[in-house]
Amino acid sequence: MKNLFKSLSAAALAIAINLVINLVITSVILIAGCKEQKMEVGKPAPDIAVKNARGELVDLQDYQGKVVLLDFLSKTCGACLASIPELNKIQAQNSERLVVLSVATDLSESELEDFSKSNKIRYTLLADQLGITQERYQIIGYPTLVYLNRQHILEKIEQGLTTNPNWVAEVNRWVEKQYQ
Repeated sequence: MKNLFKSLSAAALAIAINLVINLVITSVILIAGCKEQKMEVGKPAPDIAVKNARGELVDLQDYQGKVVLLDFLSKTCGACLASIPELNKIQAQNSERLVVLSVATDLSESELEDFSKSNKIRYTLLADQLGITQERYQIIGYPTLVYLNRQHILEKIEQGLTTNPNWVAEVNRWVEKQYQ
């Protein structure tokens, strides 16, 4: 009886190990496949692979017909934090026509709400913990702003903190132009 139990345990262990290996391989393949899409100005924007504070997946299609301003940030980036008041103004002044989506790779879904509150963020903050969206948009530094028109065609990319004192007004004019 002991030998039968030992052989069953060894067989069960082998099956469990095989299942874990298959799960890891499948996950790697799926994640690698998710990263294929890249960005190019004048082309449709790559899909985003992010979650909100409730752990729900968010997709660009959720904002169909709206202008989207993607803000890639890091919680440790001083320039990113300095741009929050201007992004709040842009979102408030264009709430019916534009959505500001900030994407952070260094925040988990559970940290989003506290980070938003402590930094007085009045727009949507999203977690990109796997870095898929950051890779698709070829983000190499923070902050990076990506401008998407109503059809979600990539129109413009800005890297670094803007020093233009008229930046908010220029973004507002760009949004207005999208609706003419």
